[in-house]
Amino acid sequence: MFRGDFFIPSECLALLAHAPRLTRCEFRSIEDADASLSATVTPLLLSWLEDLGLASNPDYEYETSCLSILQSLNLPRLHTLDLRCYFPFNDASFISFLKRSPDIQIFIARSDGPDYEIEDGVANSVFTAMRSVTALGLHLDTEELFDQIILLLPKSPSFLPRIHTLTFSVFLQTWGDTHGDMLVDALAARWEPPAGVVQLRDFEFTFPMNRRDYETDDELDHYGDNVAERLQRLTHKGMELHIGPRKAPWL
Repeated sequence: MFRGDFFIPSECLALLAHAPRLTRCEFRSIEDADASLSATVTPLLLSWLEDLGLASNPDYEYETSCLSILQSLNLPRLHTLDLRCYFPFNDASFISFLKRSPDIQIFIARSDGPDYEIEDGVANSVFTAMRSVTALGLHLDTEELFDQIILLLPKSPSFLPRIHTLTFSVFLQTWGDTHGDMLVDALAARWEPPAGVVQLRDFEFTFPMNRRDYETDDELDHYGDNVAERLQRLTHKGMELHIGPRKAPWL
């Protein structure tokens, strides 16, 4: 296991190149992307690396250091990918990286950055390339990817067919009046899935608990009650629900 802080992307890749049998690696507070990296270079093959965590330096939260590292790697045995940085999911080089890493089972992404448009079909492209994913955790400040996921879960059995654990954290600014019903439809469809699709057994949904983001306490309570009321319908299907403080670490 290697854990390091305050590297630039080229230094991260140089270290990985000198540790070809490394199985777990986490780079934290990655500095701004450097111009020495080229997307045309043959990706570095690391056949042993199974767990990779990348987190950008908060001072450079809107740059693409994580993406510049991933586009330079070939990780055929990658099991867990944890990204905590501003991240453009609709970038073609990210999809290309996922195709080189077909066995990802745990994917975690936290992205707090400027608004950028996620085109229709991006969720399908991203998670079609990650068909082995069993646990997914998303903390995003853009609504498009969230919308696409909860619409596809009930409609397409081939979308995330192995998912059994799903964690969402969504800002109220991205939560609309119809989202509650969409969410319940998605969960109900995967609680009683069609043949060949894994049952979704573990689900967590949270609004970030920073009351400074909301005009009044009543506003936050209203949205929480709204989601809870809709989710209660699922108890009739035998689902066990916990509404309240988180009982385990965030995925």
